[in-house]
Amino acid sequence: MNKLYIDNQSEFDAFCTNIIQENIVAIDTEFMRVRTLNPQFALLQLAIKDTICIVDPLTISDWSKFTAILKNTSIKKIFHAAGEDLVLFWHTLRCTPIPYIDTQVLLSFIKEGASLGLATALNEYLGVTIDKSETRTDWLSRPLSDKQIEYAFDDVKYLLELHEVILTKIKPEHLSYALDECIHLAQKPLIPKEPMKLYKSFPMVDKLNQKQLGLLKILANWRYEEAVKKDLALNFIIHEKSLVEIAQYEPSEIFELQKLGLHPNEIRIHGSTVLEIVSSYKNNPPDVLPELIPSMHANPRYKEDFAKIKFALEKIATEKEISVQLLASRKQINQLLAEFYSVNSTGDIVCHKVDVESLNKPIDLLSNWRKGLCIDELKQLGYVN
Repeated sequence: MNKLYIDNQSEFDAFCTNIIQENIVAIDTEFMRVRTLNPQFALLQLAIKDTICIVDPLTISDWSKFTAILKNTSIKKIFHAAGEDLVLFWHTLRCTPIPYIDTQVLLSFIKEGASLGLATALNEYLGVTIDKSETRTDWLSRPLSDKQIEYAFDDVKYLLELHEVILTKIKPEHLSYALDECIHLAQKPLIPKEPMKLYKSFPMVDKLNQKQLGLLKILANWRYEEAVKKDLALNFIIHEKSLVEIAQYEPSEIFELQKLGLHPNEIRIHGSTVLEIVSSYKNNPPDVLPELIPSMHANPRYKEDFAKIKFALEKIATEKEISVQLLASRKQINQLLAEFYSVNSTGDIVCHKVDVESLNKPIDLLSNWRKGLCIDELKQLGYVN
């Protein structure tokens, strides 16, 4: 198999032309995301029938031929564990592959929900051993070492063959589910961030009252704007646990931030701004406060509701010969119940059926292939309209 290292525009464009002629390509990426909010594109690996290549994205200025490949529905794009690749492509190229095939997703329908890494999958299905010792390497360093380059080649070298073997083993119905799951996953990076709702996912928010939630909402939005401005990971601005405590205790002096356990660097860089936000909020509270956030596990109904849904969906998973974890994970059941529960003005948890038609955010159990399998049972149980 030919191996290419591409670090100029003309060779990259020529290889993209070869991909179009083949109609199938294996794709992987390497990136760095240690302190940054967004991934930094460090390497692109591509493989067609007789050639594998590494592309240095730091040398490419025009990505139009490659994004045309990602958007071309006649070209199969084969990945393994594509989640982070999808995020990277959306952030850097404003494009996600349509359609794409994730061999890890396909294998999860063969191995009863197992999430196989590439090395394990290649060893089990092709009898091939690859070196994964460079996983944590600095991919932005130049020049790349020979070991880094060989590692990068191996990430796509066998993907097309692995894909072919999987297609001989997966049941047609399961293949349909898997391809639908890939479409579902490709949409996730496209869902816009809602900075004013980020606070809802913080730890211990169910312990806060409406006034405290209002302050936390403002603090979380400020932190997100700072992170975007500086391209820093959110917790490198101020840790979310600290924001919750600030909202809870409303400090007015630097020493109070110290008592709450904020890192000295957090206080040095952002302490004054945080205190100004708290003071402004206390002096000018908003007219409308956020709704209380229900505590799932403190809800006396939760265990019973969770068990009922899981039991019903376990039967469906057994009938369809797939893992219940793949059909409905704990996180996905909780996502549905979070929509089913709400808190009224007196702090009591109330329940209301989830209206599929009026949902303003995707619920996994009510989307794609899962919806077709689950919705009738969820309606019968009284959780969905």
